[in-house]
Order: sequence, then structure tokens, then C-alpha cells
Amino acid sequence: MYAQPFLVQGLFGPSRGIALGQYRPLTIKQDGERVRNPKFDQHSQHILNIKDPNKGWFKGSVQYCSDLVIAHAATMAGFAKAQIIIVPSSEKGKVSQGLERIARNLCSADNRFVYTPGALVRTKTIDKLARGGDRSLHIHLESLEYKRRDQEIRTKIVFDDVCTSSHSLSGAISVMQQVLLDQVEAHALVLGKTTRD
Repeated sequence: MYAQPFLVQGLFGPSRGIALGQYRPLTIKQDGERVRNPKFDQHSQHILNIKDPNKGWFKGSVQYCSDLVIAHAATMAGFAKAQIIIVPSSEKGKVSQGLERIARNLCSADNRFVYTPGALVRTKTIDKLARGGDRSLHIHLESLEYKRRDQEIRTKIVFDDVCTSSHSLSGAISVMQQVLLDQVEAHALVLGKTTRD
């Protein structure tokens, strides 16, 4: 199975991340024009498909991505419990239904994992990167909130669909670290890491 390690730089130092594939954008710029990417592949298509629950292919792509995540989770060791933290959408109060279903499928398949909806929330809408929005770390720090629980699980798996700049992952991890200080061990997990080869 493909697994590409990478580092996420947070306010309190780096955290380890794993990408379960490469994400090749559907379109690229060529000679100043936006054209279909000839290297766009099936894995990238599945990642796009989980973004829209109203399409017929949503369920199949959620299953494909769930199978990848569950297979990777089986290789993870060294902890008794881990909490899945989904990076919220750019829109205030919104979380990807596809990512939520994948998280729930993982929890059903492996009881070491726990998903608690609403642990990390977007408190204000930010502009989408695809539309030229600023996605620097401070934008995420100003628009994310971590809601501490009475009994925190130390190991957190910060889960997102795609990592391009890693700023959203960094923001999510940093916000948790600000609240929990040294009581958190955060790891990042993404379905695809953007490549423009």
C-alpha cells in the first residue's frame, strides 16, 4: 500500500503525517490556460467524489477511501486509543460528510479509534484556496476552535482529504496544542498529498 510520510509544522514543533496516495488536481495551468490534467487518476477521482454526497458515485468512493484508511490503521501500533479529529470545511460549522463516514467506518472496523463530532469546529468561513483564498496558518488559527472534553484521549489523528500546503493540518494541530498543551500527541492522516509532476 502507498504511504508517503511528511511533516506538519505546528506552533509547538513538527508532527508526523501520512498520505495514503498522491492527489493530482483535475485541472492544471498550461500556457496560461486551465486545462484537464492528463495525469489525473482514479485515486484522485475518488477523493473528489467524496466531496459531494448527492452524487451516485459518493458511496463507492467512500468505501474505497475507507478501505485504504482501515488497511493503514491496521499497521499503526503503540497506542491503546486514538481520537479522530476531522479538519473542518472552509465554511463555518461545516464538516465533510465523506470524511465523517470514513471516520465512522474506521471506528467500526478498529475499536482503538474514536470519532467525536464537533471536537474541532470552524468558527468563521474562510475563502476557499481554489478561489484564491488566503490559507496561511494564522487564518486557520483565527477561524478554528478546539472543544476540550472532560476525558481527553492523548493520541489524536487529524484527518483530511487532501494536503497541499499543510496549513490546514498545521492550524488544526496548533489549535489543539494551544488548548491541551503537552497532553496531546497529534498525527496527520490524509487521503492524498498534492503533486504537480
